[in-house]
Amino acid sequence: MSRKQDPNAAQLLAAYQALEDPALTLLRLLAVNIAPLGRTRLIHCLRTLGLKRPQGGLYTSANQLKAPVEELLKAAVAIQENSGLWCHPVILETIARELLAEGRFETLAQTVQQVDPCPVGWSWSHFQSYEQALREVRIALYRGNISQLHLNLSHFIQQFPREYQLEHPLELLCNYPFDGDWFGYLADESAWEA
Repeated sequence: MSRKQDPNAAQLLAAYQALEDPALTLLRLLAVNIAPLGRTRLIHCLRTLGLKRPQGGLYTSANQLKAPVEELLKAAVAIQENSGLWCHPVILETIARELLAEGRFETLAQTVQQVDPCPVGWSWSHFQSYEQALREVRIALYRGNISQLHLNLSHFIQQFPREYQLEHPLELLCNYPFDGDWFGYLADESAWEA
């Protein structure tokens, strides 16, 4: 998942900032999840969050997501593929960092981990995809959970050695785009657990 700098990043961010719920929450979920999510899992996420439809009531079917998904695709802030809907990679980290700064990241991270969990066993964890592995590395990083970060990186390199060699997950998460203020937050020891 290479994320090169894109001259349209400012335009995509402006489109993101113009969104309202439910499209806004959908895009934020996609940004936190990194991996694509199908409509059924998106509905489970919205129900877990308790987000109500504009007409009232919780989301119950994929048809109810048609309008907000079309809004995301029209604004070009999301990409539709067979495996589901993705947040545009150019704005993905910017959205995630904004959520972290606003104190909203953790709720969405818990939601996507509940709806799209990593299979675990007695002494192992298995990622279903490269993107899910990257998500788990990022969640541990943003939580400041250094022991979980090391464990996730260990599993990452075992499952995705080629990708790990080509573009280290921390380099990918910290440099697209690079933000000195955010990076300073990571360098602050108070942000990390003891």
